[in-house]
Amino acid sequence: MTADLVQAIYYTLDEYGEEVVSIPDSLKLVIARHCKPSPDELQAIIAAAKSGAVEDLLQRPNADVNEMSGPVAQKTGLPQHTARWALEIWQVALHYFFLGEPPPSASLEELRSWLDEKPRVDPLRLTVTAYILVALAGTIAGMLPGILVAEGYQRQHPQAMRVWQYVERHEPPGTRLTPQQFAGWIGTLGGFGGLVGAALGWLPRGFHNPHGVRILAGIIGAMWAFDGALFGAVGFGMIGALCGSLVVATVVTYLATLLGPFAVLLFLKPLAWFVLPHFT
Repeated sequence: MTADLVQAIYYTLDEYGEEVVSIPDSLKLVIARHCKPSPDELQAIIAAAKSGAVEDLLQRPNADVNEMSGPVAQKTGLPQHTARWALEIWQVALHYFFLGEPPPSASLEELRSWLDEKPRVDPLRLTVTAYILVALAGTIAGMLPGILVAEGYQRQHPQAMRVWQYVERHEPPGTRLTPQQFAGWIGTLGGFGGLVGAALGWLPRGFHNPHGVRILAGIIGAMWAFDGALFGAVGFGMIGALCGSLVVATVVTYLATLLGPFAVLLFLKPLAWFVLPHFT
């Protein structure tokens, strides 16, 4: 049953995020849905969460559960060996949660021995790397409209010239931008908006949950900074490139982290910008 509990906790965290740890009643229901632990086992798992020890493990995944078991036993009234067992279950499940792969079906002893053989994942390093990747995706996506429209304008592409005219219409009368100025202003404003927006959208859910699916979802959401910058510039000029990329990147990045694996559906629109021009 210990292996089933590890898997149940992993899938609970993967489905609802680590915030569920602070909602014991919901946590109890979801874990029980994924497996059928005995009442005593489930009580111990939930008691460990209520004690605050699991939130500590989220911040210090490699903490010594032997040292933590004493205070948990005092807070919860559990026997110390039971508190240690519950903490071990949580620690193993959290390891696989940070690793981003489901735990295999094996005994708790085998799982722990395998973890000792594998290099430990540094959650902080992984989080910072993921955060940079998502923010970088938003920056690049937000910069692209200015660069692509300027390049298209130089080549007299009808769509690029139409976008150019819409942007200049919202600027002071008589404004005449060179392609370099257009790319510089729209690219910089859109890129900055995409950077900040993607970062803000990643923070609420993805920052402390940086496994592969969440990272990919965040990057896909950040790519929508392209749409925000382009349509913002068309509708409101240069300031629209900033505000549009900021708002769209924030909203869609956050939405993508909620969707998880289904965020790939959000990839269809950004992909269309690169595919459709070849058929029109």
